[in-house]
Amino acid sequence: MTAGTETAAAGRAGGWAPLAPVPVLELENVSKEYPGPPPVRALDEVSLTVTAGELVGIVGPSGSGKSTLLHLMGTLDKPTSGSVRITGMDVFRMTDRELAGLRARRTGFVFQQFFLLEGMSALDNVATGLLYGDTDAQREAALSAADPISLPWIASGLARIEEVLADLAR
Repeated sequence: MTAGTETAAAGRAGGWAPLAPVPVLELENVSKEYPGPPPVRALDEVSLTVTAGELVGIVGPSGSGKSTLLHLMGTLDKPTSGSVRITGMDVFRMTDRELAGLRARRTGFVFQQFFLLEGMSALDNVATGLLYGDTDAQREAALSAADPISLPWIASGLARIEEVLADLAR
């Protein structure tokens, strides 16, 4: 059996046959328009299904809607029309709390920009993401990771990186 498939009784012979792969991400007729004079239609009725275990690449020239598509897929933005479903759940019918839980447990996102919180070290910024976990063990790991004394080699390395970046910025 391959990733993303399930088996079930099927056929007249009563044997087992694989079902279709399970969709983990579905976009159906998704459009995104940014207001302005003139309005910009970044996506126009895009439909896409990604099944469990499938790798997908998104390529295109600058300004073709790649980042907009990724923001919609990652639940960071809402479409003007259409639907986005993750594991069958329509994400834009979810409450903010449900959406935060979905992001914490079902999705991962690597940003082009760092989006670090000012006044916090890089280590503290990374540990902040762990605080949204469900279990006490995850929260404990976050608190431990946020304590530079518990991981001095990481803290000193990140401090040096921050110094170099600050020097480059000057």
